[in-house]
Amino acid sequence: DGLAAKTARSLSDTHLLLLPADEFKRLFEEQPVYRRFFARGRHAEPRRSDMAVQKVADLMSSPPITCSPQDTIRHAARLMRDRRISSLGVVDDGRFVGILTTRDLSTRVLAEGIDPDTTPVCAVMTCDPIGLPAEALGSDVLNLMFEKHIGHLPVVDGDTLVGMVTQTNLTRFQAVSSTQIIQDIAEAETARD
Repeated sequence: DGLAAKTARSLSDTHLLLLPADEFKRLFEEQPVYRRFFARGRHAEPRRSDMAVQKVADLMSSPPITCSPQDTIRHAARLMRDRRISSLGVVDDGRFVGILTTRDLSTRVLAEGIDPDTTPVCAVMTCDPIGLPAEALGSDVLNLMFEKHIGHLPVVDGDTLVGMVTQTNLTRFQAVSSTQIIQDIAEAETARD
């Protein structure tokens, strides 16, 4: 409807960026995370605050940020820093072959004194990591992360990386769900609501 769910007031000079309506509508239709953020409080889609029943596609970050197995560790680390992410999918000729995480950088590179300028990512990445399809459920993510002691779960379609679910994604989803519950309670007129 074009109306804002929330209002904001600037206390200092501000630059306002205007997103064209057609682009907003396209993103709203195509991106579940975008739709969930902008539909808060409007009940535009059925509210399912239980992470366990969410589709992995609704929890993941997409498109995934990737590097080549032959890229240097320094290049990969800078890419992670610049994109503010804690993992990279490693893709070779379109095929998902591994994952590189900040944990890999600290335990396999820094702790071992490996030269990041001459060593390729393939020397320290986790090869053929476990992944889930986008149709899997949040409960599958939670179980795998807990059982395997991992904080990053690739989302795959065959041997193609399509997204990544991280602990940050799960925390962000839970925070939005909790905020929605509090708002629903505040707006309820009766205990039954």
